Amino acid sequence: MTSTLESVAKTSVKLLLKEPFYGHVMSVLVKKINNDISTMGLSFTPDERIELNINESFWSEISVNPEYQYGILKHEILHFVFKHLLMSNSYQHKIIFNIAADIVVNQLIHSQQLPSGALRLNCFSSLELLEKQSLKYYYEKILTLYRNNVSDVQSGSNDSKKNSKEKQDWQKLKNMLDRYPKVLQSHDAWKPIQSDSQKQLFKSAIDTLITQSSDKLTREQLLSLHSSLRKQITLSASRNSPLLNWRRVMRMFTNNSSKTYMKNSIRRASKRYGTVPGNKIQKRNKLLVAIDSSGSIMENEYQVFFSELYHIYKTGAEIRVVECDTEITNTYNYKGTTPEVVVGGGGTDFNAPLDYANTQWLPDAIIYFTDGGAPTPRIIPRTSVLWVISQQGIEPSSDLWNLLPGQKIQITV
Repeated sequence: MTSTLESVAKTSVKLLLKEPFYGHVMSVLVKKINNDISTMGLSFTPDERIELNINESFWSEISVNPEYQYGILKHEILHFVFKHLLMSNSYQHKIIFNIAADIVVNQLIHSQQLPSGALRLNCFSSLELLEKQSLKYYYEKILTLYRNNVSDVQSGSNDSKKNSKEKQDWQKLKNMLDRYPKVLQSHDAWKPIQSDSQKQLFKSAIDTLITQSSDKLTREQLLSLHSSLRKQITLSASRNSPLLNWRRVMRMFTNNSSKTYMKNSIRRASKRYGTVPGNKIQKRNKLLVAIDSSGSIMENEYQVFFSELYHIYKTGAEIRVVECDTEITNTYNYKGTTPEVVVGGGGTDFNAPLDYANTQWLPDAIIYFTDGGAPTPRIIPRTSVLWVISQQGIEPSSDLWNLLPGQKIQITV
């Protein structure tokens, strides 16, 4: 298991170096060995995390060509970015939905990174499918092929009028429906979500991770992405809704900001080599929490915020609190106790805590509790930021709200 996760981690590093957006998304997904699935696939967990499930035998099988391993990770990330794992409820024919979803994402992967059998744009030549279209477009085209031929079979009509391409395409589709090829089985982990509120929360989590990952790119790296991917990033950034349950958004933000790393363990022998120390996979969640101490936030809101922070602290997060008005007035490691006094009382300036995060604390993520009433920060954060706006703070429709870098959510008391 350890060697498989190490191999996935090495491929993830290649992604980060060659195509940083994909690498940043991959870095925040929880990787899990799951030999109950046949290949690899994303899933949602009951505690609202997003996991990448990996079958060890499948990963070993495609290791004959490292390009395939690189391509399959991109494949899963693209399904994630386009939210395909949340769409299955909207389509009646699940296998045709899976085929259409693969045609969408495989167009953005180099052909050398796709194994034989991967579904490509030209797999149904008689349909003359257009490039870079929506999942719905491909679904309806393939569904028409299916319905036309099924109705002919049921009615006993002669298919002599069909050209050879259409006959071949129908036979290819029929084989997929009858045999359910391995390339489509990764979608089996996409369990339908019945609750609209839960679906909205997962959409928000995906949008947050997309926004966090894109915020780490340089302008040149962002422009190098395909236009359809850039459009999706823009849509995700615009969907950071303040109407969601702010507590759940805050917990999901911190959960998905955690990092995994390898650690030597003298207590556990290496399964691969039988030597000590072995490798142990551990998680880290290092947060910087900036508190606006300008005096514009009500006392009861501080109490509610720190109450939620306590729940995050109990999950094992390492939290450094920075109190700041126009400059940093106090710093301390949070140990589960709400401070009696928040030091400050001047104006508001967001730059000092962001600079502190970039140069000193180096967190996995930043949470900034503020009313938002200050100029847009000139310091660019080097990690993802969640702005928790006080109840009487800036309006979601305001320019100040839209110009804050990162995700925004408004507190309710």
